[in-house]
Amino acid sequence: MVRFQCQHCGARLQVSEAQAGKKGRCPHCKTPLVVPNPSVSAPAGEPPRPAAARAPATVTPYDLAFLETPKNESQAHTEGSSLPRDPILTAAGSYEAYGESAQEQAEHSGERKLPWPIDILLYPFNMAGLITLAIVIVIPLLINLAAGLVGPFGFFILIPGAVVDGVIGAYFLWYVGQCIADSAIGGVRAPETIAQAPGIWDMITQIVRLLACIAVSLLPMLIYWLSVQRVDAVFWSLLAFAAALCPMTLLAVTMFDSIGGLNPLILLGSVFSTFLPYVGLVLVLGSMIFLIANVRGVLADYPLLGYTFGITERYLVLVAAHLLGRFYWRYKEKLNWDV
Repeated sequence: MVRFQCQHCGARLQVSEAQAGKKGRCPHCKTPLVVPNPSVSAPAGEPPRPAAARAPATVTPYDLAFLETPKNESQAHTEGSSLPRDPILTAAGSYEAYGESAQEQAEHSGERKLPWPIDILLYPFNMAGLITLAIVIVIPLLINLAAGLVGPFGFFILIPGAVVDGVIGAYFLWYVGQCIADSAIGGVRAPETIAQAPGIWDMITQIVRLLACIAVSLLPMLIYWLSVQRVDAVFWSLLAFAAALCPMTLLAVTMFDSIGGLNPLILLGSVFSTFLPYVGLVLVLGSMIFLIANVRGVLADYPLLGYTFGITERYLVLVAAHLLGRFYWRYKEKLNWDV
């Protein structure tokens, strides 16, 4: 495992050694970074440091304090740059800044090259988005096909296959959160997450947060129903309120990267400060959910068509995540969240 710190927010990160040297983004502040390679050594010909200059035993090679070296001409040249620095290059005495490629900068400028209705629908149509859709669609299909081919022994494939399906579903929820966060900083295409492969705990956390968002949105309706034990106009009004509040809860929890985003004062204040645009967002997302629910009901008796529609369903979920993050990007000043 490679352990290091984000140069921007100071978060301690951990990835596999296979990711060493690859570009990615900090899962906390979304700053571009390069995963350090522990095997990189100082340039040839560099004299060994005196004992007094060596880091104390309590400092790890990835602590920021350890990476501080005396200023030189190269450092002075880049000191005014806002671009982050590669920790390995810094430790080796080179202060060449690195940043996003021209393509990455274009994808995070927030500007659309195509008319916005078309560009929004094309959000998952890049390498990262298509690979993710392939993972969550093809692997479960292969498991079901393999189980069907072995006949009565398919039971022994379906049991571990159910575990794999659960992990893939959790990964997809995690990726949806990444799409929201990336779109919130100007991303117009599905994010590349090769250097941010989630652990089981990250995926469980994402699921728990999603369930918490739904629970908080439904709480007024549940309290009312438990109190009166009947379904009436008030019940349906509170259910509509839950559906309207749920997008804001999901956005807040994602951007705050914490359950603390479910603070009612934050949620209600944010809804009222962006009322008209938020109503438009809720209507669009509600229309997508209504379409998915009705088509799925019609195709319930046609498994093959239902499975095919599942591809469209996951595609629309990524588009919805982009719309939610884009809402923050456009109205972050009105939301006034300190994130």
